[in-house]
Amino acid sequence: MPPDTLEFEEPIAVLLKEVEALSMLPRTPERQRSIEGLHRRIDSIRDDIYKTLTPWQRVLVARHPSRPTVLDYVNRLFTEFTEISGDRRFADDHAIVAGFARYNGEHVLIVGHHKGGGGDTKQKIFRNFGYARPEGYRKALRAMKLAEKFSRPVIVVVVHGEGGSGGALGIAVGDRILMHEFAIYSVIPPEGCAAILWRDSNRKVEAAAALRLTAPDLIKAGIIDEIVKEPKGGAHTNHELAATLLDASLSRALAEVGQAGSQTRLDARYRKWRAMGDVGIAEG
Repeated sequence: MPPDTLEFEEPIAVLLKEVEALSMLPRTPERQRSIEGLHRRIDSIRDDIYKTLTPWQRVLVARHPSRPTVLDYVNRLFTEFTEISGDRRFADDHAIVAGFARYNGEHVLIVGHHKGGGGDTKQKIFRNFGYARPEGYRKALRAMKLAEKFSRPVIVVVVHGEGGSGGALGIAVGDRILMHEFAIYSVIPPEGCAAILWRDSNRKVEAAAALRLTAPDLIKAGIIDEIVKEPKGGAHTNHELAATLLDASLSRALAEVGQAGSQTRLDARYRKWRAMGDVGIAEG
């Protein structure tokens, strides 16, 4: 299959190969019509596939090597980004990105996990595959304290890829939690869950379903506040459109939160997080 095609997208991969083969031949009006027809079929099939993704398939989409990173969104939606480095105690953790920027002219702070993107192994190693160390959380806290000092909003709770650890939860306390349509959000990845529960990481598909880690599951449970739509086929298919869709949700959330006073926001946040353990045991 083409390198950017996931295992459940085999019907799309076959058509993409046909498009590639036709594109290598001399261009004619008839051949161009054939290519356009194939693209329409690809869009139709992709739409059908993505309407019925299983939890494990959503995990695969969230892990796609070409999925936009936090810096991809920063470059498209923010201006004057100035990164903050180091925790002023030990070292700089490249798995955590923090910095001040402007969003629609307003000064804000950005904090996010970065595990490397684009399939670049060297970048993934540099970012420690997104696994933050203690100095990373100290850097995040230092940045947030600066934002507090200068009364700047913190752009932090947007689950846009694989939020699959306690660390992901550690910097996700906010007034609004936005989550991309095909992202995942859990205290542990499916493989780790399967290894602990059944001592068999191969039962990852079963674990993905049991964890209730998809956006529809989490909005139903009250864990997140809004699902951010993605381009057809996932955010990795169109970074520009993915950023545009996020921009609409982000600007709306900031406007809503900005209308409430500080104590009102704190009280609402406290009630929200305290209520998360009241849902009981989810039925299968």
